[in-house]
Amino acid sequence: GEQSSLLRPRQPGEGSSLLRPRQPGEGSSLLRQPGEGSSLLRPRQPGEGSSLLRPRQSGEGSSLLRPRQPGEESSLLRPRQPGEGSSLLRPRQPGEESSLLRPRQPGEESSLLRPRQPGEGSSLLRPRQPGEGSSLLRPRQPGEGRSLLRPRQPGEGISLLRPRQPGEESSLLRPRQPGEGSSLLRPRQPGEGSSLLRPRQPGEGSSLLRPRQPGEGSSLLRQPGEGSSLLRQPGEGSSLLRPRQPGEGEVLDNQVRGVPY
Repeated sequence: GEQSSLLRPRQPGEGSSLLRPRQPGEGSSLLRQPGEGSSLLRPRQPGEGSSLLRPRQSGEGSSLLRPRQPGEESSLLRPRQPGEGSSLLRPRQPGEESSLLRPRQPGEESSLLRPRQPGEGSSLLRPRQPGEGSSLLRPRQPGEGRSLLRPRQPGEGISLLRPRQPGEESSLLRPRQPGEGSSLLRPRQPGEGSSLLRPRQPGEGSSLLRPRQPGEGSSLLRQPGEGSSLLRQPGEGSSLLRPRQPGEGEVLDNQVRGVPY
């Protein structure tokens, strides 16, 4: 009767659950008590909305580590004052848009740790210079595409921590060689499909930590003959860290509905 599960299966009648099952009558729950709504590390009391580490009081909106006061909108560590927009660790001043750790000055767009100067695009930790595109920790030079920690050279595609060489496609920590597809931490060899930490052998489909053998479907750490699975046994449906048993289907609204596939 499970659907998706991470560290432990959910019991019959449960909905989606991560670290502990939800009891009958619960909705989506992680570590919540019966009757709670969505909650992560502690249940929310009756009348609360979505809460992560502590409930929000009556009249609050969405809150993570502390409730928002009446009139606040979304807030994480502290409420935003009247006229503020969405704020995480500190309120934005009047006229600001979205801001996380510091307000953006008039004319700025979205900014996280510091405002972006006039003409910049979206920036996280530092502004991008005129003509740059989206950048996180450093600007990209003219002719670059999207880049996070370092620019990609002319002819590169999208790159995160290092540029891809000419002919590469998307790459994160190292380029993929000619003929490779999308790769994250290591290139995939000729004939591989999408791969993250290790290439998949010929005939494999999409694989993350280990290849799937011939006849497998989409697989992460699965055995041959399985369907879409992470650490599941053969014949299971969708599951993360532990299989769902034969005959399980989808769970919607605390009711088990089998799926034809």
